[in-house]
Amino acid sequence: MPSVDLCYNGYELSKPQREALNFRPETPRLDPNLKSWFVVNSTGEFKRWGSTISPKLLCRTYERIALDGGLTLHSGSLTKVFVEDVKGLGGILTENDMKNYKVDWRDPLTIKIGEDHLFTAPPPASGALLSNILQILKGYNFTPESFSSVPRTVLSLHRIIESFKFAFGKRGLLGDPNFVDISSILEKMISENYAEEVRKKIDDKKTFSSPRHYEAVEFGSSDYGTNHVSVLSADGDAVAATSSINLYFGAGFTSKRTGILLNSVMDDFSIPGITNYFDFIPSSHNYVEPGKKPLSSACPTIIVDQNGDVKIVLGASGGSRIITAMAWIIMRMLWLGEDLKAAVDASRIHHQLSPMVLSYEYGILKQVAEGLKQLGHDVERYTVRGSVVCGITKTNGTIHVNADFRKFGGVTGLD
Repeated sequence: MPSVDLCYNGYELSKPQREALNFRPETPRLDPNLKSWFVVNSTGEFKRWGSTISPKLLCRTYERIALDGGLTLHSGSLTKVFVEDVKGLGGILTENDMKNYKVDWRDPLTIKIGEDHLFTAPPPASGALLSNILQILKGYNFTPESFSSVPRTVLSLHRIIESFKFAFGKRGLLGDPNFVDISSILEKMISENYAEEVRKKIDDKKTFSSPRHYEAVEFGSSDYGTNHVSVLSADGDAVAATSSINLYFGAGFTSKRTGILLNSVMDDFSIPGITNYFDFIPSSHNYVEPGKKPLSSACPTIIVDQNGDVKIVLGASGGSRIITAMAWIIMRMLWLGEDLKAAVDASRIHHQLSPMVLSYEYGILKQVAEGLKQLGHDVERYTVRGSVVCGITKTNGTIHVNADFRKFGGVTGLD
C-alpha cells in the first residue's frame, strides 16, 4: 500500500503548503488534528518548511479504505463516524447523502484548432470558457510577429484580454446540466460562428467598463485550493485530472475520528444577495439545490493531432485564473511555436470581468502595461501567486514535461 506507507513515513512540508498555513493562520490552530500536524506545541508556531508531517489518524483511514475497498467512506465502516463528526461541527450531512452520491460521466467538449482536436471538461467545469476563448483567438491568426514590438504586443494582449472578458461574461449562464438546461448556450460558446460575432464586437482602440457590453448579466463563483495531475502512459493513453477543496485547507476543519480534511466547495455555489470569497456576483443557475454540483474553474485538457495521437496534456490550479492560464499557454504553444517550458514560464495576464481589473505578472514590460492603460484597462500587478500549470507534450516521439516553477510541482517517469 504505497500511499499508506508514504503517509506513515511522512512527507516533507513544502514551501507552498507552509505559505498556505498563513492564508488563514487561525484556522489550523483551531482544529485539533491540523494543530497536531502543523503546529509546534512548545511555541505555538507553525512547523518549518522541510519538516516531516505524518498525520497518523489520516494514515489509519487510508489503511482502512485500502483494506475494505473504495466505498468504505460512502457506504461502509467509516460512514457513520464521518457523518457524526461533520454534524458535530454544525454540518447537515447525512448517511444517505454519502450513500447516494454519484459521479457523473460526461462526454468531453471538443473543438478543432488547426489540424488538432482539443478535448476538455464540460460544465459544471469550465472547459466551455476555455474553448470559447480559443475559438475567438484563433481568428486573429497570431504568430510570433504579433508580439515583435511594443505596439503589436499591446494590440495582441488587448485582443486576448477582451476574449477573456467575453468568455467570463457567459460564465453566469452555466451550471450543473442535471439542473439547468445549458445546451443552447454551450453550443453557442464552442461554435466558430459565435466566436466570429465576438471578434466583431472587440474594438482594437478601447476596452469597455460595463459588464453588459460583454453580454454579462450574472456571474458565477470560483475555486482556489486546487491540484492538477497530467499523465501520459507508454501506450499513448493520457489523463488530465483536476481536483479541488476550494480554499487552502478547505473549510479549515477535519473529521476528528478519520482525519479527513473537509472541503469548502459549498462556497462555489451562488447564494442570492451574497458575493463569495472571490467577489463574484451570484448566478441563479448556480444556486444551491440538493444533489447539485457547483460550477468549477477546472478545465483539464488533452489535445490530439490529426492522427489521434496525444500531443498535449494540460491542467492547472488557481481558481478563476486556471481558465486564462490554460488559454494563454495553449495559444503560445500552438500559435507562437513555444515549447512547454517557455509557454508555462511566460508571464501571464488575467481578466475575469468581475472585478473589472486586468492583472499581470512580473515580466510584462512597463511600456506594454502603459499601452494597455491607454486603451482603458485598469491594470495592476499580481499580489498573489496566481495560476499553477502542470503539463506534458509529445512531439515526434519525444516527451517533455513541466511542473510550474510558481509552486514547486514535481515530475516523474516510471518504467
